[in-house]
Amino acid sequence: MRCPFCQSLNVIVVDSRSRSEGTIIWRRRECLSCERRFSSREKIDLSYLVVVKKGGRKETFSREKILMGMVKSFGKRPIPEEKLEKAVDEIVQEIHKLGKSKIKTSLIGNLVLEKLRKLDLVAFIRFASVFKEFKNIKSFRKELEKLEERKR
Repeated sequence: MRCPFCQSLNVIVVDSRSRSEGTIIWRRRECLSCERRFSSREKIDLSYLVVVKKGGRKETFSREKILMGMVKSFGKRPIPEEKLEKAVDEIVQEIHKLGKSKIKTSLIGNLVLEKLRKLDLVAFIRFASVFKEFKNIKSFRKELEKLEERKR
């Protein structure tokens, strides 16, 4: 790896740690030329994964899109950032375990819904209202009733 300060290739790893249940490796590095230290992260490359949208359009998988959708669902509700990041990591792991090169947005949405149901019911309903495209109060009420039944 090239030093970001002096561009030298004379860099060593002085510390490594696993993060996010082994999906990310954090490394502390030192440049032997300028003696400055910097950090790097290695994570699983999911660029091979294609997401198939409802209309059939395809795009590259984006962990950030899942995270942003969940953040919007919480709005101003309190949730620790670490808890949200862990939930997204778990969703990504589930997707990765499938071993497929194409995945439908409906599957991703359902995985997100399941995580949100466990984390926060208000965030769950907010996400569901967009994901399931409620057309009226009746369909919204039906989803709330299903949620109540699951809680029992």
